[in-house]
Amino acid sequence: MAIAIEAPDLEGRLVELASRLGMTPEEYIRQLVETQAAGEENGGTPTGVHLYETVSLAEWLRAFDGWIDSHSRREPLPENAFDRASFYEA
Repeated sequence: MAIAIEAPDLEGRLVELASRLGMTPEEYIRQLVETQAAGEENGGTPTGVHLYETVSLAEWLRAFDGWIDSHSRREPLPENAFDRASFYEA
């Protein structure tokens, strides 16, 4: 099966990621697809190994910051929200 990626920015990122792992882009994409398919079959964790077990602290922090940024911002709670009495107010 042949698949064409017609997104130059994505293609560049895939080439860069693959080269960091010492793989060709084709090998890297195949690994991604196989991992994703295995995850679908295993209920979410493709290899049974979690992200924090496979990446450096800096990579984990980048992924965590990305996850945080993916959520909408909310106003902070007012100070009285932390008063014990406010827990019981209806």
